[in-house]
Formats: sequence, C-alpha cells, structure tokens
Amino acid sequence: MINGLVSALGGSDANVRRYACDALGKIVEKAVTMEVICALVNALRNSDADVRRNSCAALEKVSGQAATSTVVNGLVDALEDIDVGVSSKACEVLSIIGEKAATIEVINGLASALGVCNANVRRHACVALGKIVEKVTTMELIYALVNALRDSDADVGRYACVALGKISGQETTIGVINGVVNALADADVDVRANAYVALGKFSEKGAIIEVINGLVNALQDSNIDIKIGACKVLEKIGRKAVTIEVINELLNAREDDIFVGRSAAGKALGYIVQDVATVIVMNGLVNAAEDTNAVMKNGAFQLMGKMADTGYPNEVVNELLDAFAESEAGLIRLNSAASQNMDKKRFTDQ
Repeated sequence: MINGLVSALGGSDANVRRYACDALGKIVEKAVTMEVICALVNALRNSDADVRRNSCAALEKVSGQAATSTVVNGLVDALEDIDVGVSSKACEVLSIIGEKAATIEVINGLASALGVCNANVRRHACVALGKIVEKVTTMELIYALVNALRDSDADVGRYACVALGKISGQETTIGVINGVVNALADADVDVRANAYVALGKFSEKGAIIEVINGLVNALQDSNIDIKIGACKVLEKIGRKAVTIEVINELLNAREDDIFVGRSAAGKALGYIVQDVATVIVMNGLVNAAEDTNAVMKNGAFQLMGKMADTGYPNEVVNELLDAFAESEAGLIRLNSAASQNMDKKRFTDQ
C-alpha cells in the first residue's frame, strides 16, 4: 500500500498526487520508512502547491524521526517556495523538528530562514530559534539573530531580541551586546523595548561597559516606557552601573514630565548609591550640584538628602560635607531636611 502511494506521488494526475500525499500523511506515523520520508521530501519539489503543502504536513507528523540532513535540506529549500503556505509550513515543521532534535542542520536551516524574502517565514524562524537557543547555540545562529534585529519587519526584530535574551552567559559576546545596543535606536518601540529586556538579562550574567553605555543613551529616549525600562535595568545592574554618565542621566531623568519616569529614575539612583559608596558616586553628586543646570542641581541635593536619611556611612557623608563647605552656593542650596540629616550623621556620637 505504501509503495503504491509513493508511486502515486509521481503520477501525472494532480488530484491523485494530492490524495496520495494526504494518505501518506495519515499513515506515516505508524509506518515510517526511509523510502516514505524520501518520497515526501521529493514531493516538496512537486509542481502542485497542494502536494508540496501536504508533504510538509506529513513530514511534521514524523518530525521526531525526520531530523536528517535530507529532510532538513528539503525543508530549507522549501522556505523559498513561491507559495506562502508551503514556505510557512516548511518553517513550522523545521521548528517542530528543532524542538525534538536541535541538530546543527536544523539550527543552520532556521538561521538561513532569517534571510528569505517572506517576512512571515522570518518571523516563524525567529520564534523557533528562541525556543532552540536555550538548548543549543552556535555563533552562526547568534550572528543571524543579531542581523535580524535590523530586519525591515518589526516583528522579526522583536522576536530576535527575545531569542538573544535567552542566550547563555558564555555565549554573550561583545558582538551580541553591540547588536542589541544598536537595536535601542530602532524606529519600532517594541523592538527597543525587547532590546532592554535582552540587555537586562545580559547584565545578570555580567554587565559590560557597552551595555551600560547603551542604557545611558536610552535614558534620553523620547518614549517614557523606554526610559523606565532602562532605569529598571540599571537598577538591576546596581554597583556595576556606577559611572558619572549614569548618575548624570538618571538625575536628568528624575525631572521627567511624567511621574512614573521620575519615580523609576529615582528608584534606580537610590539603589545604586545605597549599593556602593565610591568616589565616582560622590564626585558625580558634587559635580551635579554645582552644575548650571537647575535639574542637575535639584536632583543631586535631593539624592544626598536621601543618602543621609537612609543611614549612609559617616565617612561618605563627611566627605560630601567637606566638598560643599568650599562652596557657599552649595550650602545655600542644600535643602534644610538634607542639611539636618547630614549634620546629624556627622556630629552624632562625636
């Protein structure tokens, strides 16, 4: 029976070919042979689009046993099929095969799918790679996803960011981080938002200066959600995010017109300064307080008041007071609450 159906796939009657392919798809789960699989792969090149679609559907049913180079190569070729239904189904089957057997052939096949003309196929490929990348990662896959961040289809860029965020720490290279940082400037707000999510996950595995620089730029984004996302990532990074640029941009963000933006920036700043007392933090606050920009000044004084109020070490508070003792303008602008709290910290128990 199977041999007869296989033979029918090569017949001249289009309806017979369709019925034969459909029948093979129904019985192939119980009687899988290489002869059947090869026949279905050959059917992917059939002149009838319905036969090609049915062949993809049949190969899906034997996906657990179909992770061979012959099958994968046939499906990869089908990704370029002029029939959208065939190309989309081929990508879907590759994804299913990849979940069951994430071989190099499958991964490379899906990575190549990111370069096809059909945007729907590229979307499916990104989603599939996002599921596979947690199990197996290759440099070819990583660079394919980084390139996908710049895809003309916004959904592809979003899914690529999500997939990149799942990559393990040892595979998080400078190239990957730079690719995601570049996505911060994408015209699509969702692509930028997903880039922040990926950067946040990278920071958990070891913050790199490129990540921090990207987040500093993000604090100047016109979209409030992006600013908030950047603040949350900086908050998560904590002590690793302590640079003059970070402090200055967070101080600026605290004067945002929208309350949630101010709140997120303030929370990130509070976390950073409470997490680590360094010369960078102190110098940043001193410089900001003497800045001609009122936003910077106000933010610096408010933050110093918070530092004193939350029990910052005596030596840190003392150094800040010494720095401001040289500036009459600084002492005048120091609000009364901050002054009282700092004085209390400095002179108590002396």
